[in-house]
Amino acid sequence: MESQGPSRLYQGHCSGCSVLLMFPSGSSAVECARCGAVTSQGRCSGCGVTLMYPPGSPSVECAMCGAVTQFGG
Repeated sequence: MESQGPSRLYQGHCSGCSVLLMFPSGSSAVECARCGAVTSQGRCSGCGVTLMYPPGSPSVECAMCGAVTQFGG
């Protein structure tokens, strides 16, 4: 049996209470244990950084490069 290496963890801030969240790569949404808010994530269309945003947001402007990424919320 092949062992898989540890999954890569990412971090971002909760869209409800701003606490720092840690989550495995590939997650599309994270539920905050502190306030219960669900925070979605996606990739910036400009620079590829991970974006954290409230579910249902139609678009998000990247703080790093200024690109607006459409999510179809």
